[in-house]
Amino acid sequence: MISKPRFQCGSYDVSPEHPSDWEVRPLLGISEKTSLSGSHLRDVSWRKYEYVLNWDAMSKSDYDDLEELFNYHYDNGAAITFTYTKWPQSSSGISVAGNLSERKRAGGSGNTLFYSKVDIVLTEIQKR
Repeated sequence: MISKPRFQCGSYDVSPEHPSDWEVRPLLGISEKTSLSGSHLRDVSWRKYEYVLNWDAMSKSDYDDLEELFNYHYDNGAAITFTYTKWPQSSSGISVAGNLSERKRAGGSGNTLFYSKVDIVLTEIQKR
């Protein structure tokens, strides 16, 4: 079974088809110094993850549902709960802030039978 990402925010609960591509970026708050004796000092004050999901052909209905969820997120400052069992970092649901990219046509026709290229970037709110 192919796992689908799940986005929850307010009363919205959206699970679009699995992304075409993705990446998980570690983010670190680092302070690095070299002492007078030449020792390397490193302090990591926080770490979290940024998740990037890309769809080459998202259905109109999936995009419309995601756009409503993201508009609620933007308008109300409410965190999105993101769950994706494919990744251990997000398998139990994490709070994120997100951005939904512009919608680019990827094929299809008519009022409802078309697809879009879409990217979503999610950044964990809490440090680990």
